[in-house]
Amino acid sequence: MADEQINEDVEVEEMAPKKAAVPWIPLILVLLFIPIITLVLVEFVVIPKLRNALQDSPSAAVQEASSPQAGEKDVGDSDGGKDSPVPRAQGTTVVYEDIISNVAGTMGTRFLKVSFQIVGDDPQLASIARMRDAQVRDSIITTLSSRTIQEIEVVGGRNTLRVALIGSINEALGVNLVDELYFLDFIIQ
Repeated sequence: MADEQINEDVEVEEMAPKKAAVPWIPLILVLLFIPIITLVLVEFVVIPKLRNALQDSPSAAVQEASSPQAGEKDVGDSDGGKDSPVPRAQGTTVVYEDIISNVAGTMGTRFLKVSFQIVGDDPQLASIARMRDAQVRDSIITTLSSRTIQEIEVVGGRNTLRVALIGSINEALGVNLVDELYFLDFIIQ
């Protein structure tokens, strides 16, 4: 009986160190491989999907803006605009592309990227806009950065922003030359 107990003690002592060493191996493997797997998934799965979604969004916005129903709905026709085509802009046009601004109330974590075309009857619009480009861009960015996401996403928010942009551009130009503004891209990120 004493021999049996000595054999059991020896077996217990031999097994004890092995059990203590075994949990460290999976723990080390988990601590090394989980961040690597996460990095690979983010780099090769999540980011490409986000890029595709962002690339699809502008084209959808441009198609939406160019369709007659979407254009007339923005203008606010009461008859729905199904029978009459959207009137095309006449006069002088100036395009402002890829203007980026932070959105108010987000502490710099969200931004707005817009491209738009301004239209006016005065043939001097393009030359005056070129001469006062810095003032016009500053007024655009100031107007965009003063809006919150809630103000933009509410029904009619883009039209309110459109009117504010027309007013601020005219103020920067020093003359009321801009009659209409058409968004070409409108992305909130």
